[in-house]
Amino acid sequence: MSHIAFPVAIGDTSRHQTSVKASALVFCLVVSSLSCLALRAQAIPQDGFRLRHGHPYLLFTKPDIARFKERVATEPATEKLWQSALAMADQAAGGSGASARAPMEELCLAYQMTGDAKYARRIQQILDQMAQRPDFSDPAMLERDPPWHSALGTGSMVYTFAIGFDSVHDFLSPEQRKALATALSEKGVKLIMEDWVTGASRIHSLDTMGHNWWRALV
Repeated sequence: MSHIAFPVAIGDTSRHQTSVKASALVFCLVVSSLSCLALRAQAIPQDGFRLRHGHPYLLFTKPDIARFKERVATEPATEKLWQSALAMADQAAGGSGASARAPMEELCLAYQMTGDAKYARRIQQILDQMAQRPDFSDPAMLERDPPWHSALGTGSMVYTFAIGFDSVHDFLSPEQRKALATALSEKGVKLIMEDWVTGASRIHSLDTMGHNWWRALV
């Protein structure tokens, strides 16, 4: 899982430790979720591919959250990690502005664990502000010949946007869902697909399909 880094001031070891603990918590949840998905996939016939239904499902599912609540209630170490993640979410919930560096993973977890609308409102605020951008491209990469409309920052923004949208899907109105889904598709996913995957606008070679960014973006 790509990790969203947080700036840490020199000497601010306590904040760094909190960030590391919270990141470890989210990582464990994602690994657990992926393991469950792998087991489920083994039980599905090869010709029985099915689209996912219900939200969330990108970082974790409702059953994952239920199991995690049980662990928080019975495992002191897990409860301590949860409190660290919750503290980061509480701090972010009182902030403003939008950034791919926002602790979106912790906000998503806090909303799913507590159901508190303050986390959903902050996530929606971040998504709305990100959606106001012309696109998720990197201006410096546009100066290349041919221009690159997507870069590592594009991938980070798409990741942040996608997990936030998935987490608060039930909180949004149908109109809000449509607007945000369109922004994610047109301003982020489409740029990545056209630059790195499809051949409609670019002839692909080792400079794209073999580039080490391909794995991070696609």
